[in-house]
Amino acid sequence: MSKLEFRFRPVEALSHGIDAKALSEAQFLAGEDARGAIVILEPETPVGTMQIAALVARAALGFVSDFTPDRFERPDEIPAFAVEGGFR
Repeated sequence: MSKLEFRFRPVEALSHGIDAKALSEAQFLAGEDARGAIVILEPETPVGTMQIAALVARAALGFVSDFTPDRFERPDEIPAFAVEGGFR
């Protein structure tokens, strides 16, 4: 598996953005430093309190998930998650 080596850069017009490295779920689980990172979860990983607690404990900035329990029946649906008060 190749390592993700890119960083998100703010668009010039959005000067209040931040730089955030991207980590795959495998990198996160292998113990790579997650401080200030966006963790990209595998499509099979359901998002719940245990996953969010692990991300918060390791100071991740946030996560991306496209998990849906019925993805083969409804492939165009992308679930939306919101964390009250912001993720971090």
